[in-house]
Order: sequence, then C-alpha cells, then structure tokens
Amino acid sequence: MMAASCYASSFLPNTEQEKSVNVSFAAPENLTISFDQVPGLMAGQKPAGMNIAKLTVDSASIKEYGARGVANTTLDAAGSAWKITGKNSGTILTVGFSN
Repeated sequence: MMAASCYASSFLPNTEQEKSVNVSFAAPENLTISFDQVPGLMAGQKPAGMNIAKLTVDSASIKEYGARGVANTTLDAAGSAWKITGKNSGTILTVGFSN
C-alpha cells in the first residue's frame, strides 16, 4: 500500500490545503481480463463508432480498481479514448471505454 498526498493553494495567501488518499497497486494475477469480439461481427465496412470488441476487467479480491488505456496518442486527459494502429492494415482505430 502506498500513501499519496496532494497540495493545492487555497483562497487565502500563504495557506495550503492537504488531501490524502491511499493507493493500492494490484498484482496482475489479482485481475481477470478478457478481450472478446462482439457477437455477429463480420468483415467489411462498418459505421463509425461501431463496437467491435469488448474488454472486461474483473477481480474477486479487489473491490475497487481502475483501468486506463495506454497508447502513443491519447485523445483526452482522462485516458478514456486513444488511437491504435492495426498491425496488418495500418488502419488507425479509435478505442475507448463505453458508457
């Protein structure tokens, strides 16, 4: 377990506010991850924004956890959307978390 703190200036000069949080890093063996194509997916042109695959992350031992995409091109500061390049075609896909 690791403790992290964040400091920010307040409205009053020469004062500070402190916020603390405990952060726990899970070992990969504590997470169950699956990446599956959506049912009925067929080759050919698809409309923009169509779901083609589903990434599922779960844990039996950890109650709260987060997942973040990592890529060379992140589309937003939250890391909820990013771009990847297809290995065979070189086509760029936008990947993100569903609502």
